[in-house]
Amino acid sequence: MSSGYPGERLVTYSHHPHSQHHARTHGHHHHGHDPSHFEQAARARWEELTGASDRLGWFETLAVKLSAAQATHTPQTQPRSLLIFAADHGFTASAASDDTPYDTRQTLRQLVQESSAVRVLSRLYGVNLRVFDVGISTPGGAIPGVLHQPVRPGTRDFTQEAALTIAEVKQAMKVGADAAGKALEHGDRLLILNGFGQGSATSAAALAAWVLEYSVPDSNDRGQGRESIESDMIQAALKHHGDAIRNPVSLLACLGGLETAALAGAILQATAHHLPVWLGGLSAVTAAAVAARIDPHVTGALFASGLPDTPYAAQLLNQLNLDPLPRVGSHMDEAAKALLTLPLLDAAAALFNGMKPAHTAV
Repeated sequence: MSSGYPGERLVTYSHHPHSQHHARTHGHHHHGHDPSHFEQAARARWEELTGASDRLGWFETLAVKLSAAQATHTPQTQPRSLLIFAADHGFTASAASDDTPYDTRQTLRQLVQESSAVRVLSRLYGVNLRVFDVGISTPGGAIPGVLHQPVRPGTRDFTQEAALTIAEVKQAMKVGADAAGKALEHGDRLLILNGFGQGSATSAAALAAWVLEYSVPDSNDRGQGRESIESDMIQAALKHHGDAIRNPVSLLACLGGLETAALAGAILQATAHHLPVWLGGLSAVTAAAVAARIDPHVTGALFASGLPDTPYAAQLLNQLNLDPLPRVGSHMDEAAKALLTLPLLDAAAALFNGMKPAHTAV
């Protein structure tokens, strides 16, 4: 496993002639392939293999969706990449909390070490790991193994002003789109996505609240401590921005964050070119919900794992028509959890491509 493709810092991805705009204006099916055709064919093949539908449960569901997402009769799960985008949020600077401040820079240093869980699992499962700094707030030099493409040093305080400008959102989305474009150039058949940073969970919850029109619980009913503080901040942010949110881009500008915008850009680029996306964690799922407001077709190429047990996560998955995979590695970070579920998808593709109908088996 490498830490990136050769020349990554020097090469800027040139978008496929079939751009995201083309995808939206021409029904997303760039190459004349209708995903429903491949979905129907995959279901028919499973029935031929097993004699009935749904007999193999998860494996059938995964293989059918993978076939449709890749627009192929022979779904593949390799080569594949894990893209991790890190950024911080400005509201954390003024948030009174008993929690130890989260040091995103230190977390990045640990993440790219050969002995980290994510690196170990990436090597085990043949995943090309690429880690991006799109806007961490703490000063410091370059971190070996991290691709530094910061848009700004963290967002602004979204309880007082817009977290980002429209231009900053678009710049962060381009970082994600270019990263996904690199994966496409590399021939990847699966893209795993994760995002993190100081305040990322609260920002994701605020975005989810807006997308779902979800009522944030009153802090008086939440007790004291961090949950109460987060609830107050989300309430303040939603109240402050009011009618300023008119579309998905302005939503990202108002509530952040840079990692979410990068994830959304990666999702739009990947799914527009038949590259399925494995969503690892709440930030990635929230980004997918925002991306789906830009292009609803993205949902057909999404898979999810490693989510926290929160009302936001469950409702986002429902809105995206996603069933989360079984929980594994409960004490590991979201990226590691996502990697741990890859063997299920590998098995689904292998069974689909390698099995023969019972009446022809020797």
